[in-house]
Amino acid sequence: MSQLDMLVSIIVPAYNAQLHLAECLDSLLKQTYSNLQIIVVDDGSTDNTAVICDEYRKKDKRIVVIHKENEGVSAARNTGVDVAVGEYIQFVDADDLLVAYAIEHVVQKIKSLCADVLYFSFEAFDKKGICRSTPEHEKFPSAVITSRKKIFQLIHEGIIGNHVWAFCFRKDFLRNHRLQFDSKIPYGEDILFINQIAAAVPQRFCCLNESLYRYRKSEQTVTQCHSLKNSLSDLEVVRQLDALHMEYTDLDDRGYHILRIRMLIDAYSILPLAKKQKETKCIKKRIVNEIRNTKKTNLLNRLSKKYLFKYILVMLNLYDLIASLKKLLEK
Repeated sequence: MSQLDMLVSIIVPAYNAQLHLAECLDSLLKQTYSNLQIIVVDDGSTDNTAVICDEYRKKDKRIVVIHKENEGVSAARNTGVDVAVGEYIQFVDADDLLVAYAIEHVVQKIKSLCADVLYFSFEAFDKKGICRSTPEHEKFPSAVITSRKKIFQLIHEGIIGNHVWAFCFRKDFLRNHRLQFDSKIPYGEDILFINQIAAAVPQRFCCLNESLYRYRKSEQTVTQCHSLKNSLSDLEVVRQLDALHMEYTDLDDRGYHILRIRMLIDAYSILPLAKKQKETKCIKKRIVNEIRNTKKTNLLNRLSKKYLFKYILVMLNLYDLIASLKKLLEK
């Protein structure tokens, strides 16, 4: 088998995904690159997900289905990695899509550069179609990156994103460095994993200046993110990133501080709006203090307009008021 025909394992964690799972799997079966192992991990779904998985397994022998008890997306991804036999691993969320030529172009780039990790661009879409493209890909470096400092810089500046499905990984790289998702973190697990990837310093980290992934945006998804549990999870990710960052003295502190502020703002913005909850009020106060204690060198130039606006609202104690008014106007 030629290198171009290397086996790629696609891992799809699925929990109560009956609405879009079939469309997702169809996009994988329509790939112009056919040497695939498609692993669908049914994470204890209570809807029709299991039935859909089994139906597709009968349609195509490349599909492997694992039914397991519900433990969260991180554990489901780890399960998929454990059974993957492909040389490379690609993650896909159960409500998203890969463009038809995605894996073919990824494999071509990997072959030409012998990459350990490949990052590519994506576009968000909703029921009306493409709603947002990612401008970051215009700044992608064309050369192979071998420096930990440079990889972290690109991540911290937001040029390389933190969505795990926008990466293709050499399986042996993950296993040799014992890289797994933290199953105790229900939210924000991607950003922690990608920073751990950077810390492991892939020998050849590459970018592909193509939009190959379609990320589905929905109001339901956004609403489900808002919870005290998810906010606390984000704060735990910040704690672990702080510890990781302290291990490497040669990194750009300014870049990490901007990332830290963005994560803290995210942790604040997904808290429930109910002010009467004592625990929620305590967490909001804690987040504001964390933001105040983070260095803000060149904040105006390095923080995006969206995050700068949220930062101002949070620090002026106006975020909840504006969010509540926005919610009323949308009704």
